[in-house]
Amino acid sequence: GLIMMNKKIYVIGDIHGCLETLKQLYSTFDEACMIISGGDLVDKGPNAMDVVDFCIDNNITVIKGNHEHMFVKYMSRYLAGDNIFNTDWYLEWGGKMTVDSYKTNPEKIREHINFFNSLPLYKEVTTNNQNFFITHGFALPYFDIRDTNESYIPFMSNRLYGKYFDIKNINELEKFNTINIFGHDSFINVQSHNLYYAIDTGCVYDKTSHTGGCLTTIELNTKEIISVDVIDIVNYH
Repeated sequence: GLIMMNKKIYVIGDIHGCLETLKQLYSTFDEACMIISGGDLVDKGPNAMDVVDFCIDNNITVIKGNHEHMFVKYMSRYLAGDNIFNTDWYLEWGGKMTVDSYKTNPEKIREHINFFNSLPLYKEVTTNNQNFFITHGFALPYFDIRDTNESYIPFMSNRLYGKYFDIKNINELEKFNTINIFGHDSFINVQSHNLYYAIDTGCVYDKTSHTGGCLTTIELNTKEIISVDVIDIVNYH
């Protein structure tokens, strides 16, 4: 893993096109820090394209999420002239907002497809004598297959109480000696455990949707949690 000393390291939960909320959170960070996004930069919220550019321009390390996977799949079809407007992605999973944000800018779409194709499924960081395993979905049950093709779907899609893992066996995962920081699955508050932090607090949803309605980060050295309420205009349910 990467060894960091005396530098703050922030991991951010799912952003989903909420550019103004991301900027608000970013403004609270120390200048000399490392920033890692757990993925899902796009879909559902209003400003997917600008969120991706913001992450690139500010050297934010991005982990590939399931919505980056879907972006590559459907935006490639869109560029090829396929009708993607009847797909679940477009109609149900927030793809319409993403298509609208790119305003038929094919160069930018291609640039971001290439960027997403380059993204890792995980990052390991060691700081303050602790190991952290940063992923999009709850990937700790699959830590030992992290470099195999079998990891691709569960790393992006597994949930804390998901089909891939029986939560009663959580302490079996202590053998990996790492703390999994992940998003994907939104909660009202950060779900914390000695083996994981689930930091997606639903920044693209309003507070009536059984989520926090805010964007959250955790600083790995101190375990400090910072959340900012969503300030983008969101209407995804």
